[in-house]
Amino acid sequence: MTASGPTTGFSAGVRLSPDPDAFSLMWTGSYFDLSGHSSSTNAISSNPFIITVGSPGSGEIDLSTITDSSGASALANVNFTDSTGATTAISSSASSPAGPNSVTQYAVSPTAAGAAFAALVTDGRGPSAASYGAFADGQGLIFAGVGDFGASTVRTWSFVHATGYTQTVWLAKPLAPDRDFTLKAGLTYRRSRESYGNGMAFDLASSVSGASIPTVSLSEAGKFNVEAGGPVFGFDARFHPPAPFMIGVSGTAGMAFFGARSRLTHTVVLPQVAAIEDAASVRRDSGVMGLTGMEVSLIFPLEERVELRVSGSVQSTFGAPRPTAGDIKRYNTSQYGVGVSLAARF
Repeated sequence: MTASGPTTGFSAGVRLSPDPDAFSLMWTGSYFDLSGHSSSTNAISSNPFIITVGSPGSGEIDLSTITDSSGASALANVNFTDSTGATTAISSSASSPAGPNSVTQYAVSPTAAGAAFAALVTDGRGPSAASYGAFADGQGLIFAGVGDFGASTVRTWSFVHATGYTQTVWLAKPLAPDRDFTLKAGLTYRRSRESYGNGMAFDLASSVSGASIPTVSLSEAGKFNVEAGGPVFGFDARFHPPAPFMIGVSGTAGMAFFGARSRLTHTVVLPQVAAIEDAASVRRDSGVMGLTGMEVSLIFPLEERVELRVSGSVQSTFGAPRPTAGDIKRYNTSQYGVGVSLAARF
């Protein structure tokens, strides 16, 4: 998913002596607040379908439907032993003779740590029939369906919200008159906090005269925190084309040692059963990631020592930690930005 939002940057510097080519001590910092979300609703198109999340206790789901000139029938058998050893079973059948006859029914059987679920829809006018079965506990969910799902839909959604900041202290040395080319070395520290989640909700269509089947849903929510720091190197360059502006180019490269922590929980909602939430899965990781950055600016002098800058930038990390389903893995990531800033030289 792509996240977007504002980034605010600050910088300051001071020469360590009055000489034009003297070393400078510089500080740069930034704060970002990024978010993104998406959602969609689609007809259930896979027949049969089976969805597995986590590793629930052992069980069996047996579903079948029959449609012919005599009408429609459906059967569901669900047997489940949850993570505590508690057992339950549901056996459900329904039929509708040919013509304007229909049945919608569902059943739920709770256990100590979860529940079993079955639902049937038959309609003799099609004829059409659908059968659904599920079981879940704090370790996960298995949900399956077979038949003609009609207007049944699945709504999916996801979101992410990330905040964080960077701080870098530089020692810079100009190598050209008027400080048009400067090399710099420093230490950087960055910290980020991320909340994210996704899920799906099944709206199981009922027959024309049947009771509505409550929604079956499952979702996951996670938090991901990273702290990193290490050495960085860079340059700042200015070019003076025959125009009322200058062109500034800055580049950085370095490495950072990081520590990451991920916390993930799953929640399942079955009809007539309180939300079933698993124990939080916590993962930690540490290592080294690569850092690179590039910024190009158009610099418009406003006063003798005041400048307006219009900039575009890209910041990339290599081998950066990212959360996955119950784990932390390494990826290459990039962050793009455009901005307007004022700079004053004293």
